Amino acid sequence: DELAEEIGHRVGELRNNLAHDKLDWSFEAIQISDIKVVEELLYAIRLKQIGLEKDKIREGIKNLFQEI
Repeated sequence: DELAEEIGHRVGELRNNLAHDKLDWSFEAIQISDIKVVEELLYAIRLKQIGLEKDKIREGIKNLFQEI
């Protein structure tokens, strides 16, 4: 999916800049949004790995990130 590729590219670029100390520490709003998406995906992956049902994963992430 094109959106996933774009997020992956931006997060990868951010990660590389951090790792090589090339970041000017001025983040764009889209980068903060990308980080939030990745964070939620990581939680979902871990919860799935421990066997939680998809509905419970969605509910837990909504509660954790205070989403409606």
